Amino acid sequence: VIENGDDHDYFEKAKALIQSIISNQSTKVDSISGATFSSNGIKSAVRAALKKASSISEGDNSEELNQELSKMREENKKLNELIKTLNNKIEKLERESQNASPKAYKDGNYTGVNTYVLDVDGTERSLSVDVQISDGKIKNISVISIKPIKNGDAIFIDKAKEGTIPNIIEKNTTSVDAVSGATYTSNGIKDAVNDALKKAVNPSDNTDSKDLINKLKQSIEDKEKVEKEKKTLETENTSLKEQNTSLMSKVEELQKKIKEMTSSIPSTTKAIHENIMSTLNSVMGIEKVKTN
Repeated sequence: VIENGDDHDYFEKAKALIQSIISNQSTKVDSISGATFSSNGIKSAVRAALKKASSISEGDNSEELNQELSKMREENKKLNELIKTLNNKIEKLERESQNASPKAYKDGNYTGVNTYVLDVDGTERSLSVDVQISDGKIKNISVISIKPIKNGDAIFIDKAKEGTIPNIIEKNTTSVDAVSGATYTSNGIKDAVNDALKKAVNPSDNTDSKDLINKLKQSIEDKEKVEKEKKTLETENTSLKEQNTSLMSKVEELQKKIKEMTSSIPSTTKAIHENIMSTLNSVMGIEKVKTN
């Protein structure tokens, strides 16, 4: 600084404050005794410069995104609990149906279809299965078609089939866990089997049995509805996470620039130095600033 609006001796004393601000990485430092006004002017100028440097566009609102993510996590937790409750309800109704009637399902072969979206790339996939019912129980399940299939999909489809189908047959219910690493196709198979089972429900003449079977059908439909809501929520949650990651990246980059600017003032670039000095000029009445 060559010339300024303060007395030269006072301002020379106050300049020592700059090193103190750099060392503490903060403007919350004591003013220089005997040069209080100049010290406060420098601190105000640096605060103004840092505020200008750390401003974020109105569209990037980290707090709102985090609140939205928190709400979605809560909603997802509730949906998971509801799905678990519905799974238990379906299992109970299936047991009651089998006890009330010799055959909960009519013997025969039934086709079930399901369309689901792969959240990985947004591809919509159609899946159909053939479900064989024997003696009122699920005897066999075969996948008739899955399309489209892209390169690399086969390994995940086989994994889903090998892990999901035997489990459904063994437990005589679709209330089984999805296969880790092949979640979308596992759930697609379960939903397609549910579609087939709705067609296979045995319309018994027994009133109690009919009531149980209707409840079973309704429970299956309720579960399908909740799982669709969960998938939608997961897609929205993924989108928000991506936005939040992008925002955090911008904030980190900005924080890095601020740190570089405040920790290397003696050798800072001309552009950044002039930005800080121009703010000092406007706040303190400095008439002329020179950069090295």
